[in-house]
Amino acid sequence: MDIKTLPIEKQKEWLAQRGWQPHESKPNVYIDPNTRTACLFSVALDRAIADCRLAADSELWPKSEK
Repeated sequence: MDIKTLPIEKQKEWLAQRGWQPHESKPNVYIDPNTRTACLFSVALDRAIADCRLAADSELWPKSEK
């Protein structure tokens, strides 16, 4: 799956599933779960995609029904 073709909200959901968190005071900035550095959304997306090792890593997980 090409993550970059998904709508922005789905891209943000995909990042969150991989541990990336939005910055609490800066819009469009995400925190790297490994290094805790702040990255612009597009850079965060590129880094998360680069970290994909298996084909399943680039899949959006279905939301759990709770």
